[in-house]
Amino acid sequence: MRAARWRAARDGLGGELFDPVRGEPVPARGAVGALVAELADDLRAHGEEDDVAALLDRLWERGTSAARQRAIWARTGDPRAVAAEVVRDGAAGAG
Repeated sequence: MRAARWRAARDGLGGELFDPVRGEPVPARGAVGALVAELADDLRAHGEEDDVAALLDRLWERGTSAARQRAIWARTGDPRAVAAEVVRDGAAGAG
């Protein structure tokens, strides 16, 4: 499990996550989809199914904040540009 956590942290959503049912790494998108499918009844029962779907759509569209920050750093090498992205993300999340 330690190796699986390290791999997930290193590769993020663009890599693979360990699927404990299959016992092997699978594409992250598939692993997240399988988890959401497993939780679908509970999400629906608590009125959270649409919220989770919307959040995942946004995540797949935009990627993670960490990935965007790394891309800005690679493009600009400017820590202020990276910090500005963090602030934009925080302001967007507050709305």
